[in-house]
Amino acid sequence: MFIYCGKMNWEGYADNEEFTVILPFGSSRLDDPIHLYWQWTQNANGDTKVNVLSQTTITSVTQTGVQGEAKFSCIHNDYYTFDITSKQDGAQLSIFMRNPAGYTSSEMILQKFSPSRKLSDADYPMSPERPLLRIYASKLNWYEYAVNELFIVVLPDGLDKDFPVTAHWQ
Repeated sequence: MFIYCGKMNWEGYADNEEFTVILPFGSSRLDDPIHLYWQWTQNANGDTKVNVLSQTTITSVTQTGVQGEAKFSCIHNDYYTFDITSKQDGAQLSIFMRNPAGYTSSEMILQKFSPSRKLSDADYPMSPERPLLRIYASKLNWYEYAVNELFIVVLPDGLDKDFPVTAHWQ
């Protein structure tokens, strides 16, 4: 499993918001799951601080010819397409978001987040038949430092004593 964190920018709707992408199987193969989490600063209805929790699949994969780099895409709600390039042997994602009208975001760079401990794949195999990954998303309010912010908790290996937990917020 790979977790990437950065900022979402979509003119008029998302201004420097938390953007987390999770590749549950740690790969970018065709039809593999991909999770995208972000918050609209204001959505099309005028609602503010709206979480978007997208669980979809990779719809295309191409090799770029550059060592350590691959391109893949996914679609959110049959509307937004995310064109993603894995760079630096997977240490970074370069993402462009576009809509059917042809508007394309500026480049969004997400950095790979590495949990401090990984369990043995032999002891705890993750597969479509036996997924261990658990993701919880909500809102975080912490005095004036975080007000109504997207808050994501990831349990990479499931829930048990001494298993790793990661938390992501803005």
